Amino acid sequence: MGERFDRREHERWTSEMCCKVRCSRTGRYLGALTSDLSPGGAMLSVQTPTAIRAGQLVEIALKTDGRPIVFRNELVPARVVRCSSVLDRHQVVAVQFESLQEDLKAPSRAAAA
Repeated sequence: MGERFDRREHERWTSEMCCKVRCSRTGRYLGALTSDLSPGGAMLSVQTPTAIRAGQLVEIALKTDGRPIVFRNELVPARVVRCSSVLDRHQVVAVQFESLQEDLKAPSRAAAA
């Protein structure tokens, strides 16, 4: 079989973190869980009654500092690049951040041990 090429520009890491997705079309906030992150994007499992579509603009509220509230100016604009069908009110969505999130760092191996 041929080689599999990874088109991603940035290192990504497995990270399960609760977050929110603000749908630009409806203005609603949807609960979500990350499965992986990188400075360039994320893979999310989103709780949604209606399908999010590829190409759609969203804003992601990532809680990386432990605060329970994320302010509107802290939302990360992103574009949906891939998505699954909605199954049992959940949809897997891959997003590309509109700008690099340099402050997102992979957890150190020492901290994980």
